[in-house]
Amino acid sequence: MSTETLLIIMPEVVLCTMAVVIYAACLWIGHGSLWRWLALAALVMGIFTWGISPQHVSHLAQREVMSDSLGEYFRLLILVSGFLLILCQWEPPAGRGKAEYMATLLLALAGAMLATSAKDLVLIFVGLEFLSVATYVLLCVGRDDRLGHEAVLKYFFLSVLSTVLLLYGFSFLYGLGGSTDLSVVTHRLATIWTGTTAVNYLAIVALVLIGAGLAFKSAAAPFHFYAPDVYSGTSYTNAALLSALPKVAGLAVFLRLTGQVFAVGLTPSWQLLAILAAASLAVGNLGALLQRHLRRLLAYSSIAHAGYMLMGIAAFAAAREAGTTSPFFSFDGAGAFALYILVYLLATLGIFAGLIALEREGREVVDIADLSGAAWSNQPAARLVAWSMVICLFSLAGVPPLAGFWGKLAIFGSALSIPPAHSDAFGVFVGLAIFAAINTAIGAAYYLRIIAALVFSPATQRISVRSAVGPPIAVVITAFFIIGIGLWWQPWWRWAQTASPRVTSTLWVNEETPTSGEAGFAHSDWRNNLPNAARNLVAQNP
Repeated sequence: MSTETLLIIMPEVVLCTMAVVIYAACLWIGHGSLWRWLALAALVMGIFTWGISPQHVSHLAQREVMSDSLGEYFRLLILVSGFLLILCQWEPPAGRGKAEYMATLLLALAGAMLATSAKDLVLIFVGLEFLSVATYVLLCVGRDDRLGHEAVLKYFFLSVLSTVLLLYGFSFLYGLGGSTDLSVVTHRLATIWTGTTAVNYLAIVALVLIGAGLAFKSAAAPFHFYAPDVYSGTSYTNAALLSALPKVAGLAVFLRLTGQVFAVGLTPSWQLLAILAAASLAVGNLGALLQRHLRRLLAYSSIAHAGYMLMGIAAFAAAREAGTTSPFFSFDGAGAFALYILVYLLATLGIFAGLIALEREGREVVDIADLSGAAWSNQPAARLVAWSMVICLFSLAGVPPLAGFWGKLAIFGSALSIPPAHSDAFGVFVGLAIFAAINTAIGAAYYLRIIAALVFSPATQRISVRSAVGPPIAVVITAFFIIGIGLWWQPWWRWAQTASPRVTSTLWVNEETPTSGEAGFAHSDWRNNLPNAARNLVAQNP
């Protein structure tokens, strides 16, 4: 690994180094509150090193990781999510694992970041498994009872199964491409395809196996079955982590593989993604509609939102196959997905932070009924948390003018922007958009049920805010950003659009003539080109 490569992954190095420091220091220091401050300091340093990472990087430095706007976007998103997760876990687990929890959370963040920017199949696998192993530990430390142990075992064994499927799919992809380097695989897949041959069938097998493994990481139907039980058996903080980090990493890898690696027309990428999106929407929304238990309800909600995000990725893959080459496509599917996952993370982590912050007569809230009258509590802090949760819930439902509305508008716009000339995809995505609109109405029903409990139900029991200051701060921060993005959405949309591979592919400027294996992954000084990209977006989307 070169020095330039090390500079690219410096945020991950900072997080891992601080995790090792915490692991070592906790053997001699017993101060529980120190570890969260060290973890926050690591995230601040990670964001700082992300911001000053080198702009001009050679091709040789990008053999393992890519310095492109897609990876940079998701890496920053993961760092911000880690900041909110540490605020949620401001009060460490009782009895054990206070330092270990924070250190392992930093390792989980580093694994997710590595997976989103990896340019090698082995490194993608290492990043995802780094995240998975850290998640096993966090689930084990977070809740020490029978339900907690059951949740860990379910997640562990099913995660191992998904890992086998993913690795088996990677082996097919390696066999077809003759390399683990994504740029080499991309070039060779496009070169060796000659039609309906054995190569095509093997590529489809690889796509299905990889899709199954990544769908598990993303909690997308029909590989969602672990989510409700695991969410209900663990703590709110761990449920928040499961709804954020694996989903970001899994879907980002999904986008990179289906949108950039698999050759156009070689495999039915967008068809598979559309099926997963429709299944996730139906299973998630209908399942949540039947729930009263808050963690199970939010688990199904997470499944449903994975469907919306897969819909954007599918639209990107279909537009690519249709030959829509304009880098500033009005509703680019990848850009829509990037915007949607941003507003999804803010709202979901905000709701979990609010549920962590509130307590009913000294115990955590479990059912929707436990939230009755929280918006009119005698405690001002409880009222602030409750109203912030209402804002987050309205955003998840897609109510304008909050951030969630613009996320859904972008996703629906990307589905309806498929050219009618591409008749097969056009009909599918029009139907998928109608189906998603129906599911949005269903989703609004169970979000409104929680809002009704918060605002319109009488306070039957005493509700208050816990002593930990982190969760209330987290939910207020997320509500503030949801309102801000909703009222001033244009710069956020432009930022998400510049993260799209469709945009960055035209911004890449070869510093040296790449080999044939580097086609499609040439480096560019993307940071300097972002202002130009934003100006072009404004010109075409006034």
